[in-house]
Amino acid sequence: AKLGVPQTNGVTLTTDGPNRRQAVVFVANSADQQTLLWHQMAEVCGARVTLMQAVGVPSPTPALPQSPAASPASGSPYTQGTLIVGDGNFSFSAAVCTLLGGGQGITATAYDREEDVKSKYPVNCVSQCRAIGAQVHFGLDATQMIRDSRVNGTQYRFIVFNFPHTDHQQTSDDAEEVEISIQANKLLLSSFFMQAKRLVTPDGEIHVSVKDRMIYRRWELHKLASERSVRLVRIVPFEGDNFPGYDHVATRKGE
Repeated sequence: AKLGVPQTNGVTLTTDGPNRRQAVVFVANSADQQTLLWHQMAEVCGARVTLMQAVGVPSPTPALPQSPAASPASGSPYTQGTLIVGDGNFSFSAAVCTLLGGGQGITATAYDREEDVKSKYPVNCVSQCRAIGAQVHFGLDATQMIRDSRVNGTQYRFIVFNFPHTDHQQTSDDAEEVEISIQANKLLLSSFFMQAKRLVTPDGEIHVSVKDRMIYRRWELHKLASERSVRLVRIVPFEGDNFPGYDHVATRKGE
């Protein structure tokens, strides 16, 4: 049975049966409340975290033309004016474009150079994204976006960063190595939030997808966002099956 428990502070807890994943959707009023609600999502295997820029962030550049909110018929949570960051094989970007019926207004990017993407991921969707009209950029650093002329002249309704990760090893038995990895990823995401809040529209959203495992919880994503004046809005399960053709690939150092 589906159980919804709305509260006056905007918190809703939803559970789909005893063996399903939980989704916590909220607009928290304080850092303590954010921390409490964050840990209530213990059964989520993967989650899409939605954050919004703080009120009062200046909007010096024009926003992309916006299409109407995605309808149930389109099946996409995104619209034109979406920037996708760090899409390794471009399969997520291709899926978003397909759901929208075209790539107009979608900017798909990867950190790697084009030749490296094609070497790492022989099966990729770069050509598909280009063919359906998306802007495709390589070598885009999520921590330096406001210095990149390919994206810094536009504001986006959505900025999406799925399963961010540095090259540092997190599965080592060496506790010191694991701690270095945690700190490196926290720095990556802190820098990303600083950049993203300057590129998102005043009513826009920043989506970050992470695995719900203890090592990732130690990143304290909600605190990193709060320190950059980005407000946590909701946490929902990441449903990869909702994006036809999406193929999550892990990036390993040296591959």
